[in-house]
Amino acid sequence: MAFLDLAVKSYHQPRKAVDRLYDLVLYAPRRSVGFGLIYMIYAVQRLWCRDYIVVSPAVPRRLYGFWKLAMLAGIRLVPEGTELGPKFGMPLARMRHFDRTWDGGARPGYVNGRCTDISKSHVDRIFRRVFGYSTKIDPTQFRGQAVIKPEENFAGGGAFVECPIAEGEVEPGMIYQVLVDNQVARDCVEEYRASIIGGRITDVMIKYRDVARRLKGRGSGGSKGSSLHSAEQVFTARQIRQIEDFCEQIGLDFGELDVLPDFDEARLYILDANKTPSVMVHGNSFRVARFRLLMQRARAFSAHFRSRTAGSRSGVRDEIAVEGLAGRTGFEAALE
Repeated sequence: MAFLDLAVKSYHQPRKAVDRLYDLVLYAPRRSVGFGLIYMIYAVQRLWCRDYIVVSPAVPRRLYGFWKLAMLAGIRLVPEGTELGPKFGMPLARMRHFDRTWDGGARPGYVNGRCTDISKSHVDRIFRRVFGYSTKIDPTQFRGQAVIKPEENFAGGGAFVECPIAEGEVEPGMIYQVLVDNQVARDCVEEYRASIIGGRITDVMIKYRDVARRLKGRGSGGSKGSSLHSAEQVFTARQIRQIEDFCEQIGLDFGELDVLPDFDEARLYILDANKTPSVMVHGNSFRVARFRLLMQRARAFSAHFRSRTAGSRSGVRDEIAVEGLAGRTGFEAALE
């Protein structure tokens, strides 16, 4: 079917056909290996394990992080309304997995059940309440360069804007924010991606990206390397408490946070809260070191859901040994 699809695209859309061929030749084998390992580990664990989690409204597709971690932990995911036999007992937890910015179906007691609004304005509102300062600006009053982004999560389309602007030029459905000084070299910026399980930070990925692509989403290119760290290696004790308090107030029990350091002001800014992250082993991302990280997160995932009630502020950070990514690449290697 893949090659039939390629033949059709070759006739109607030559450029897309080239992209599809590129994916089939280079990335499909990696993807097959990655998902094959996940299914194999899950099958072995299910020989003695009957644990399951009920997911609302439906079980996430396999590109999502929650699906991967549950599979690697040997935990079955079942859609809400599914009746399992008595031998399975009670579910470990109930999870709200709704991949939209706004969710009107609040489910108290569910994992992420209180996380119903991850728009950038709401993220900034909670951030300001916890940290005492804000990313949001009034573009008609602010002077200098700022950033304009869609309110909707994962919508892309960020751009720079010189302020102030006229009242009639303010675009609806967009947020205007300060331009964070996270530049560490002439052509490189530093970003943090914090993994959250049980409302706690399990690990932090420091990513280096090309300055020209700083407003583009993940997967858009421009990577200059990355490294894995514990929360304590990146943030102060006070910052860790603030970040985890932010998660509690916005209702994020499981997900990832986009955090930027501001080197000029010596501050942190939380820009995005992602409650349905897609991580590792999909598309072109399978690597042995990253799969090892996924296994480490799965141990923290298992410890949280099997040992504690869903959504508790548990010690999952103790369950993950941050060993770092294999080797140094990109920006890190260039420093030498």
